[in-house]
Amino acid sequence: MNTAPIFDESLLGISTSKLNIAYWPTVMQTFEAKNYREAVLATLRYIDGSIFDKHSNPDQSEFVIPHGSIRLTITLKDNMFFVSAPFVRVPATGGLPLLRQVADINFNILVLTQIVMKNDELWFEYKCPIELCDPYKLYDIFREICNNADYYDDMFIEKFGAQRMVEVQATQWAEGDVEKGWQKYQEYLKEATDYLAYFESKRFFGFCWDTLAMTFMKIDYYCGTQGYIRTEIEKGIFDLGAQAQLPDLIAKAKLVLEKLKTFDRAKFASCMYKPNVFISSKTRSDIAAIQNNLRTFYDRAKNEMGSADHIGATLSLMYGIFNLYFRNEIPAEITKILNEGLKNASQKEWKLASEALWKAANTVMEMTNPTVSNQ
Repeated sequence: MNTAPIFDESLLGISTSKLNIAYWPTVMQTFEAKNYREAVLATLRYIDGSIFDKHSNPDQSEFVIPHGSIRLTITLKDNMFFVSAPFVRVPATGGLPLLRQVADINFNILVLTQIVMKNDELWFEYKCPIELCDPYKLYDIFREICNNADYYDDMFIEKFGAQRMVEVQATQWAEGDVEKGWQKYQEYLKEATDYLAYFESKRFFGFCWDTLAMTFMKIDYYCGTQGYIRTEIEKGIFDLGAQAQLPDLIAKAKLVLEKLKTFDRAKFASCMYKPNVFISSKTRSDIAAIQNNLRTFYDRAKNEMGSADHIGATLSLMYGIFNLYFRNEIPAEITKILNEGLKNASQKEWKLASEALWKAANTVMEMTNPTVSNQ
C-alpha cells in the first residue's frame, strides 16, 4: 500500500445552505422587541422563505412542512406555539424492544422535544407559550426533530418492523447515477478492507481508525446514500467517536464495514435518493468556522510532515477534509480548493499526496474572513 486512497468528486455536486444569514439580525431584533408571533415567522423565513408560499395557510397560523419521511405541523394559536411530526407506527407484534429504545431516546437523546405515543403511532411533539420561542431555541427544536427522525426511522423499520406514517418526499437518482454510486460504493469498501489489512499487519492502529472513519464519510460524500445505509454509516462514525480503547473502537466500526458489504444492489438503489429537507443535518460554515474545524488536523499534519510521516499527514488531512464535508455545508470557493488537493493526492505516493493536501489545507487556513456562522 504505497499510495494514498482514491478520491472522486461527489455525484451530488456542491451542497448550498438555504439559510438567509443576512436576515438573522432582523429575527433577533423582532424577538427582543417582544413581537413574539412575528419572531416565530421571521425564524421560519430565516430557515426557508419559500415555505410561506408552499406550506402555509392564508393567515400564517399553521405550516405543514415536509422533511424526508416526516411532516412538521407548526401551529400558532392562543399565544401558544405547537409543533408535531408523525414518526413511525409501532408493529402489532414485537413492539416492546422499539418502545424501550424510544424511552431511551426521550431520556438520553432529546433535549427539547419528546416522542409520544397515540394509539399505535409515535409522534415528535413540543409546545410552549409563544413568548418563550427564542429564535435559537426554535431552530434547535426543528433541528432536533428532523435529525432524530431521519436517523431513527429507518433503524426502527429495519430492526423492529415499524411502518412509515408519511411517504418520503424525495427526488430519485437517475439509473446511471445509481450505477456509478454502486460501483464506487463497492470500490471504497474493498479499498478500506485492503488498507485495514495492511495497517493491522504493521500494527498502525491509528491509521486503521482513520481509514474506517474516512471510508464511511467518503461513501456519504460521493453517493449521498439515505435510508438504512445512511443510518449504518452514521452509526459507524458514532462508534469511532465513543470513549473506549482504540482496538475496541476499531472492532465495532469494522462490524459496520462488514455489514455495509452485505447490502446488495437493490438495497443500495433503494437508498439512492435526495430527500426534500426543511432543516439540513449539516451546519452552515464560513471561512472562520471551517478554519476552526480544520485546525486540529492541520496542526497534527504539520507535525507529521516535520517528522517525514507522510502516511500520517495524508490521512490526517484527508480525514479532516471529509469530516468537514460530512458535518458542514462548505462554500463553493473552499470546496474547489480542497477538492483540488484531494484530486492531486488521489492514488499518489504518500509523500506527494501529503504535499498536495498540505498545499490545499494551507491555502484555506491562510484565508481571511472575520464572519462566524450563526447556525
